[in-house]
Amino acid sequence: MPNTWLKALYLQEGDLIAVSSLEPTPSNPVRNTTGSNKDNKISNGVNLQRYVVWAKIQSIEFVGYEQVYDIEVEGTHNFIANGILAHNTYLSGNVGIGTTTPGASTKLNVNGLALFTGGTVNPGDGTATGVSIGYNTSSDYGFIQSVQTGVAWKNLILEPSSGNVGIGTTAPNAKLQVSDANALQSTSGAGNVNILTTTAAGVDVGGSIGLGGYFDGSNTNLFGRISGRKETATSGDARGYLAFATTNANATQGQERVRIDSNGNVGIGTTAPAVKLQVSGAFDIIPVALTDAVTIATDASLSNTFTVSSAVDRTLGIPTNPTTGQKCLWRWKNTDTAAHTLTLTTTGTGAFRFGSTITGTSATAVGKTDYIGAIYNATDALWDVIAYSKGY
Repeated sequence: MPNTWLKALYLQEGDLIAVSSLEPTPSNPVRNTTGSNKDNKISNGVNLQRYVVWAKIQSIEFVGYEQVYDIEVEGTHNFIANGILAHNTYLSGNVGIGTTTPGASTKLNVNGLALFTGGTVNPGDGTATGVSIGYNTSSDYGFIQSVQTGVAWKNLILEPSSGNVGIGTTAPNAKLQVSDANALQSTSGAGNVNILTTTAAGVDVGGSIGLGGYFDGSNTNLFGRISGRKETATSGDARGYLAFATTNANATQGQERVRIDSNGNVGIGTTAPAVKLQVSGAFDIIPVALTDAVTIATDASLSNTFTVSSAVDRTLGIPTNPTTGQKCLWRWKNTDTAAHTLTLTTTGTGAFRFGSTITGTSATAVGKTDYIGAIYNATDALWDVIAYSKGY
């Protein structure tokens, strides 16, 4: 289109381009087809400016790629190349690839996919500080790294203002969401997210996750930590433990509270549990309050200690959901003004069974509390009554 500069990339058949003949002759004149002198023929001796005419592109044929050289003409000058009037190629503004309207705030605007091979891309601040994006062909991995060349590695921040980051998902619902196939426990090294330490192998060495936030108006701190660490100093021994730590009143971080060792033993207040559950220090088990009814029901999966009060005679039904060797304690209080008895169910699968020392229950005095203890015998599917204490 006349009076409009357009990149050669966007020229199409039928467009008009400005051309010039450097050696016009009267027998082969070049006619000016525009302007007030469009009917005048051009002859020898006139200004080169009058040799410039508009020509319509008849066809465009792709002939392959070849190495070319570009020139820079300072300012806004034009020049003639291969008989075609061209605008200067000095890049003093913004560059658009795949777009004719690159953004005003971007020096390079690419509309479409870009492929870089054989090295890295280093967008930065014009110095040696920037972000390297590339691919390591020898180790077969891609990378993104913030760096000040020859000085130090810099922090790399993703979504510093807003937005979420997704790995394996295009629709993350949190600041960081990782989506992957199920990682089987039996698979060596499997995990949807692995946090590994680079410290040399040794006892108590491993990865950890810190959890925290602001503890006042402007300062942050870790409130808790979950760690997976090597259990021994023996080389080649991969046994590990899982530790849960909190920050104490003195703001000392990493005070271990609970540990699960490589044998599955759980320690509370101890780092060397010798049994499935070992508690170092005082602890309290809050009993589960049962609902008073003609036959009182117990769900043994809820606790090992239960309490109930009644003002009439009651029956303690067969406890459900027991586990092998489970020990339970029932606390029954008589709230009436007369004596009453709590009878235990002794028939059916999972019922109570008395021995020769404790043969049954008896009436509980007014306002008094009785305690009944039993252990579940999975072989016989019965609760063996091992304790019966009255009158508290």
